[in-house]
Amino acid sequence: DLDFHKINIVFSQLMFRHDVLRSYFNMYKGEVVINFKESKDLTLDIDYMECRERIGDQTKAVMNWKDRWVKPFDLSVPPLFRIAINKISAKTYIFLIDFHHNVLPHHISPNLIDFAS
Repeated sequence: DLDFHKINIVFSQLMFRHDVLRSYFNMYKGEVVINFKESKDLTLDIDYMECRERIGDQTKAVMNWKDRWVKPFDLSVPPLFRIAINKISAKTYIFLIDFHHNVLPHHISPNLIDFAS
């Protein structure tokens, strides 16, 4: 079975090592300023869903869930990424991660996944 505690530990370690994963934005004297929160002050909530649809309907159910889950970020509240796990069978999970583009440019994403695995 999937170890949610271990997943949380991995992403907590990533946030500790990489300040960009702890970044947030606010206004200072009319300018947008990037700030970094201490990793000990952050919590990462992992959304979880168990798909109970029949095999043929699972893809549609997951896509509907993804469409409801992906939403704009509040740039003043770190972390500026979300994680979700969708269990679709006893040993099959779909792992979703949504990063704000200012936090993780597209060309870095594959490296992060390699590091986390």
